[in-house]
Amino acid sequence: MPVAPPRPDTHDKRDLTNHTQPPRPPDQRTTRRCQIWRLGSKHAFTSRRSERNPLRLWRPQPRLSRRAEERECRDPQRIRGAETVSTLRANAYRTDRGQRMTVGYRAVLRLDDREDAVRIAREQFRSWLVEMVRDPRKTIESAEWDGPGTFRMGPDSVLTVVEHRGDDQQARLLLEYVETNGDGTWTTRLYAASAPASRRLKQVLWFEGEGQRRDGSTVQPGTPRVVRNTLKAVDAYDGSVPVHGEPRTLRLDDVEQLVDYINDEHRDLSIIVAAPVPGVPLELWARAVGTLTRDAIGCASFFVLDAEAAANLNARLGDSHSIPRGGVRTYVPRVEVGDWADARRHRVLTARTMSQGLGTDSQGEPRFSERLIRTIATTPRLYLLEAEMPAGQARWGGVRG
Repeated sequence: MPVAPPRPDTHDKRDLTNHTQPPRPPDQRTTRRCQIWRLGSKHAFTSRRSERNPLRLWRPQPRLSRRAEERECRDPQRIRGAETVSTLRANAYRTDRGQRMTVGYRAVLRLDDREDAVRIAREQFRSWLVEMVRDPRKTIESAEWDGPGTFRMGPDSVLTVVEHRGDDQQARLLLEYVETNGDGTWTTRLYAASAPASRRLKQVLWFEGEGQRRDGSTVQPGTPRVVRNTLKAVDAYDGSVPVHGEPRTLRLDDVEQLVDYINDEHRDLSIIVAAPVPGVPLELWARAVGTLTRDAIGCASFFVLDAEAAANLNARLGDSHSIPRGGVRTYVPRVEVGDWADARRHRVLTARTMSQGLGTDSQGEPRFSERLIRTIATTPRLYLLEAEMPAGQARWGGVRG
């Protein structure tokens, strides 16, 4: 029996054969979605693909409950263009290839003024090379070098060393290690700058990592082990924010300090805060969050809150920048508390999203999925890669070869 055509003055959303119906006016659509966004602690922020959207940088999300769960307000009048592009890129989807894009690694660590960044760089880099010499899976044969130059460390690995000493006790050091294996070519760089006479950045370590497959395509590198080792050996900061290799658990008395970290205008590091899960022991939840840090170490500082701390933080930040129960939120640099447009830059993963990505390892310990680990790390990595380089390090851009 033929189906009667819809009346011309109505728009039946259930009629999938009707492709000529005009869409709902943008102002009504935006208003409705803004209402969902403002009221929706249940809703994280993700884009909807649309032919009317000029910034089509998104790959369609899988048809899971997450699609209905995570939405955002797409009002171009409320968003600065550069921030919109950055926000879209931070979700690591591209429509040109339909694949997750690769993101390099960068970490900038400010050390205590009493430290010597050049000495620490030598010690930590040599210690890292010694670890690889002892690793039977590696082909590196030596961990020693003497002065500047290019050194063959093994049949498939090369170390380049550049040193410079200037006036006022200024010293700089570049260490670049390149290794080729069956998967491709991996590059790890460490810049160290010691400038005791400088007003702000006196002792700085700058890490970079890159990966390239044998076919020339780029691959996302993990966090270099030398970064983990360095964070265990010395105290490091970005602005006033301490950089840790593991999540730090905060109580009610620590909230004021956390708010200062979030509002710090001098940080390029992201701050990732996990709200407690009702009925789940805080120590167990902190161990689970610890598995999320792997690819973001050096790029973000992780904090886990207890119930009182979470309630107090949400009261201080307001509805726009609050964290839902059991959720995880990434606070990127330059937070504008109370600004709903700014709130879109600080990604929220809801409790439902987190639970879908949570499993256990071989010992029965909680562990998040690889997909969620990479999702958490993408935004902090992008912000550091796009951040303006300090003047001292920027002048070293030409020595990379």
